[in-house]
Order: sequence, then C-alpha cells, then structure tokens
Amino acid sequence: MDGQGRLLVLEGSDGSGKTTQFNLLSERLKAAGYDVAVFDFPRYNKDSSHFIKQYLNGRYGPASSVSPYTASLFYALDRYEAAKDIRKALQEGKIVLVDRYVGSNMAHQGAKFDDPVEQRGFFVWEDNLEFQLLGIPRPDTNLFLRVPAEVSHKLISGRSSRSYTDKSHDEHEADIGHLKKSVATYDLLCQLFPKDFQAIECTKNDEMLSIPQISNLIWGKIQPLLPKDKPHQGHSAVVTLNALPKANSRSNSNNGSEKLIHNFKNASLNLKFQIEKHIKSIEPAGFSVWSDNDYKFYTPQGLPKDVTAAYKAGLERIAELHKKMRTQLEAYYEKTLLSQAQTETTPPNIASLLLPATPVAALTDFRATLSAKAVNRVCRDLLANDSEELQWAAKQLYAAARQLWPEDFRTPLEADNPPEPLNNIIAKLAVDRLALNSADNHEVKLLEALPRQEFDLLAETIYPYS
Repeated sequence: MDGQGRLLVLEGSDGSGKTTQFNLLSERLKAAGYDVAVFDFPRYNKDSSHFIKQYLNGRYGPASSVSPYTASLFYALDRYEAAKDIRKALQEGKIVLVDRYVGSNMAHQGAKFDDPVEQRGFFVWEDNLEFQLLGIPRPDTNLFLRVPAEVSHKLISGRSSRSYTDKSHDEHEADIGHLKKSVATYDLLCQLFPKDFQAIECTKNDEMLSIPQISNLIWGKIQPLLPKDKPHQGHSAVVTLNALPKANSRSNSNNGSEKLIHNFKNASLNLKFQIEKHIKSIEPAGFSVWSDNDYKFYTPQGLPKDVTAAYKAGLERIAELHKKMRTQLEAYYEKTLLSQAQTETTPPNIASLLLPATPVAALTDFRATLSAKAVNRVCRDLLANDSEELQWAAKQLYAAARQLWPEDFRTPLEADNPPEPLNNIIAKLAVDRLALNSADNHEVKLLEALPRQEFDLLAETIYPYS
C-alpha cells in the first residue's frame, strides 16, 4: 500500500453528528500533513444520479415496493461513474474521505428483508456487484458512528421542536421502528464483515459523547491505516466547529443569523409550494416564503379569441377557489389545534396538502428567505424532481448562495450547464402538461387496466413466498 492513498468511509446513525465528524476528520488529516479528497454520495448534481432521483421521486412506485436489488443498481451506477476520480486521487497518494458509500446501500436496502438468510445473500450480492463486477474501489475501512435508536429518536424529536439540526433528516428519521431496523442492519454488517465495518459507539449511558471524544475515537481507528510518508509537514490547527468547511456542496458554517433572500418572478405556483414545503420541513419555525397571492396564468399562443377568453375566465375562477381552499384549511387546522389544546402538535404543511390541487398554469411572484443550512437541502430536493422549473430554481438559489457565502458554497452546481431562462421552461411545461388540442374530438378509450380481476393479484401476493 506504500505510495498509495487510503479510502476511508464514514457511515452514521441518525443524530450521530456524522456531518460534523466528517468535516472535522478532513481538517485533522490536512493538519497532519495529508492531501485530502472528499466525495459525497449520492451525487444529485451529476447525470449518474438520474435513476436515483427518479426512484426517490416515486417514479417507480413507493421506495418500499422497489426491489432492493433494483434500487441498489441505481446507487451503484452513481459510484461507478465516480470510481475513476476516486482511483485517480488514490494513485496521487491522497486520503479519500467518503460520506456514505456501498455500506449505505447494504444497510438501507438490506433493511427491506425480513428473512435473515435472504438479507445475508443480498449483502454478498451487493459486495460482488460493486467491488468485483463494477470494479469500484474497496474502502480500507468503513466506520459506523453508532447511536442507539432510542437516543436517535430523542435527539431528532428534540431538534424538531427547537428548529435545530446539524444535518438534514428525512421522513423516516422520526420513526423509531425504522431507526431500530437501520441500526440493527449496520450492526449485522459489523458482525459479518469485521475487517470492513467497524462501529464507533457515540453514546455512554444513553448520553451522547462530546464532539472531541467521538473525533478521537475515529482518529484512533484510522491512524494505524494512514501512510507513514506524509506529503506535507504537519502543523497545529485550531478548528472552530461552526466554521468547518463542508464537503462538496453542503454548508454548516453559517450559524443561521444571516439569511438568503431570493425573489422569483412569474414562477409557477407549484414551485412556490414546493419551496415552501421543503423549507418548512427543515426549519419549521425559521422559514419565510412570501407571496403577493396575485395569481397570473400562462396563456398558450395561437388560441381563438373565444377560447382564450373562456380559458382566462376559467383560470380566474380556479384561482379564487384555490385561495379560498387554502384560507379555509388554515382556519380549520388553527381552530382544531386550539380547541383540542394540542400545544405540542405540529401543524400540517398546508402547501403539501394543496400540491395535488395546484393549477399547473398558475404563475406568481414570491420571495423565499432561507438560511445557509436550508439552501443545500432545498436545492437537493428540487434537483431530485423531474421538473425542469424546479431544477432551474435550485440552480438560481445555489448561485445566489455562492455570492452570499462564497466560503461555504465553493463547488458550482452544474456550472457547465447554466440554467435556461424561466420563460422557456414555463412554455415547455405548458406544452407537456396543458391540453392545447381543444379542437380534437377523438374519444378517450380505456385500453388496459391492471389488475384485470382479483385473481391476478394472487401471483404477485403468493409467488414470493412459494
């Protein structure tokens, strides 16, 4: 291994502080005299994540219904695309730090199995797929930052009520059943493959260890693996935890006091609700999405005058109904929560409830106010959507964040692919989703329906267990 770099992977339970430890380890390695290259998977801003975004966006059905073997291929191909860059960094003698890698696939997809024999067979298949068939570099070690599910659940519940988090969390993190299953799967990996996976206990007596304590435990695990010859002389370093540089496009150096304010003009109402939904899921008490609520509408060109008049009149009526719907929903939930004295109940996200009833042609002007922490998560979620407008908005927000926080947002977001003008995107959206063939008198016919009868369900229901 002399003359070669090292590949180190950090995995972690929810609430383990993996993001902080990842950045701290990177800085510590640099201070020790090593060159460091960082990778973060999945890479949502790369074309290789196309199928991952489709999968996470529900295009193939609910995630729980997609075969773990199928879903694993999506993530494996993203790593396959990055493998050449990882190999290059290793050949240059760099320490390659990776935030989530093959182990994440094994743990999260492996958690879908109830049969332990099938689960272990999947582990072997996944290992062979990525490291043998695709030739993806094998890590020198995978460190799992372990936090018991009960502690994770407590931490996540606490930070939701305080609107505080040091890393993004998804919809499963508040489900203690899912947390237990995830931790158990990681534990099994450490048991079955002790040379590849090592657990680092981040708690003692159900209390989190301090950040320096966990950092020292990580350092103790990787220090024996590091090359003896260092390319640079080591130096002392003082690292401020709230000023750590973030790998790739994530940012945690801003303490939340400064906000990004970005104005959107003639954007779709769908975009406004999507941004509002994502911001509120991250910072329930610290977000702001303002709108004048004066809906405008995209009007297709070339329609007869009478059709145009009817089109505008219909959309104006839809706009009034939509505003009325939102007002009534807000009043209903406010009254319900107050009448039941549910002071600890989180109000529903009205924007999410209204998304299915959002007029596609509705346009609006609005202003979004986001913290640095929220920008990265919102941009990632918008990029994972197949809508060109939402992807355009992600690039706009990220470009504005790079100007406001240049040290935190150093990596361009698809810099070689500048965002298309919004007017062009709205026009494409109308062509794809609005019925412009008003003169088409062809009847609509149902060609096929599944299942045709209840017996068709038997094969799919019984076959996996036969």
